[in-house]
Amino acid sequence: MRDLGGGGSWGTPQTPAPFDSSAYAGAAGVTGVPLDPYNGQNPNDLAVNPYGMPSLADQEGPRSTRPEDVDAWVRDHYGHFAAFLDIPDVGRILRKAAIEGWGEGELYGAITQTEWWQNTSAAQRTWTRLTSEDPAEARRLVASKAADIKNRASTLGINVGGIAGLAATAVQNGWTDAQSVDAMLQNINWKTLRAGSLTAARDDVLAIGGDYLVGVSEATARDYAEAIASGEMTQAGVKSAMAKQAKARFGYLSSEIDQGMSVKQYFQPIASQIERELELGSGAVDMMDSKWLSMLEKTGEDGKPRAATLHEATQMARRQPEWANTNKAQTTTTNMMSMISNVFGRNGI
Repeated sequence: MRDLGGGGSWGTPQTPAPFDSSAYAGAAGVTGVPLDPYNGQNPNDLAVNPYGMPSLADQEGPRSTRPEDVDAWVRDHYGHFAAFLDIPDVGRILRKAAIEGWGEGELYGAITQTEWWQNTSAAQRTWTRLTSEDPAEARRLVASKAADIKNRASTLGINVGGIAGLAATAVQNGWTDAQSVDAMLQNINWKTLRAGSLTAARDDVLAIGGDYLVGVSEATARDYAEAIASGEMTQAGVKSAMAKQAKARFGYLSSEIDQGMSVKQYFQPIASQIERELELGSGAVDMMDSKWLSMLEKTGEDGKPRAATLHEATQMARRQPEWANTNKAQTTTTNMMSMISNVFGRNGI
């Protein structure tokens, strides 16, 4: 699975901006308490200069150093940086810059060196800005992503809890569709899956394994199916992997496999011959059955491996106990007895 980014569990996304998470009423998993830029102190109790810096009266700046005036000035003069006021590390720099009259270049340089900036992705910073400047649009994006996730889960045939929380985390971290699917697949229970594209992909993988006579376990088929669902792999990629394994096992078929023939197709005449001898229905003989494995690789006169001939397949079928119960066996036995009777009848005893 991919690294989904953003840290933490998708059920409890981090929302550092002063975004009212109560707007997601009923959206399980969406949390986010605005951080306190004044570290628990009452702004009204602060000294005239709460930042420990002398006021620079000769430069244009806030009308006073009271927190509400400084914050208002920051919002009016620092554009999108103001969205980060409630991030403690960044908020302190913004307020200091406002009082000291920093330019945007100096401000940007200081902000980008903060621990928060260094450990926050561009997508998360964009989300923080959006929730501060346009919370309605943020809610719309989350609702849209939630609808997409619900529809995709239905197509896959899985049940996803906490869709709103997952949607908020996906938007906040700028996840791709593949990353959202990865998150949905992290805790699935294959025993409770409904029929959907995920179970269909698993069945396709098992079928491809059968085409190339490559044993594929249920667990492996599920892994391939999840990789296909998330876009990490394609069905063509699975086929290529199976073909490679088949060529390693049946080296004498490399040319045929490269031309697009499956191992099952190559051995179909042998399987059909066995079915005819044992009077079985089409498809009844599985060449991966241990009793037929000797048909897959014989040693030729040149010492090199080869497939069994149709004659060898016929002889193999007639050595099976069930052949004695076939009509062909009964007819053969009757004909043999008749021949013996005629021979002894002519010569006498």
